[in-house]
Order: sequence, then C-alpha cells, then structure tokens
Amino acid sequence: MAQHVDAMVKETRLLMQQMGDVGEFDINHDFTQVITMNVAAHALIGQDFRQSFGEEFIRQFHLLAAGLDPILRPTCPCHASFDARRLGLGLGRC
Repeated sequence: MAQHVDAMVKETRLLMQQMGDVGEFDINHDFTQVITMNVAAHALIGQDFRQSFGEEFIRQFHLLAAGLDPILRPTCPCHASFDARRLGLGLGRC
C-alpha cells in the first residue's frame, strides 16, 4: 500500500510542477481523469508503463470505457465504437 501512496504523491507533485508557481487546473479533468489514470498506471502497472503514454492514451481509454456495455452481447452494433477504441489503443479487435 505504501507504494500506491508514493505513486499518488509523485503524480500530484508532477502535476503541480507542470503548473509552475502560479497555475490553474480543471479539477474535473485533471483530477478525475489525468491524475486517476496516472496514479493507477504508476501504482498498478509500473512507472515505465506510466511514462510511455500521454493525453491521447487517456482520451482513448475513457472512450473505450464508455463503449462498454456489460448487458448487451458483443455482436451488438453498439460495440463498433468499442472495437474502434481498441484499435486506437493498439489492442486489436475483440
């Protein structure tokens, strides 16, 4: 658990450094999307993986997650956007 806290501290400090002495951030975007994704990647997968992706990965990941529907069958046409997002992330088709 201490490793997860370390990742949280490092990622938060990194965001603050990027803002400089005086800066603004969008709490909805920067904390709910960017910081959450960065901390999860850093803490659960590793710092090397975390450093390998950027804003586009985060955007594609959130679009991918939004395309998931656990109730409908994977052959449903609504899953076409899900497959497109998987391809955008370099994951291939289901």
